[in-house]
Amino acid sequence: MEYQECQTYSVEQAAGVLGISRTHAYHLTVTGELPCIQLGHRKRITKQVIKEILQGKTFRKKDNDRNENIAPEDENPDTDEEIDE
Repeated sequence: MEYQECQTYSVEQAAGVLGISRTHAYHLTVTGELPCIQLGHRKRITKQVIKEILQGKTFRKKDNDRNENIAPEDENPDTDEEIDE
């Protein structure tokens, strides 16, 4: 039986190819900047995605990705505005 060449990388393998940490690679899969295929609980990165990234293509972040440490402007407690009581 002949086996085809593997067409996907694990997140750990993709991180190694891209020269980034495993943790950062997993974060990028969540934000959409490192597109992945989810198979059950496993995430796989296609060879094509890796090739495109190495050629300079960037992938867009998902719209719902936001930094939870940044308060919206109307909720920011560090403003200099006075509040009338």
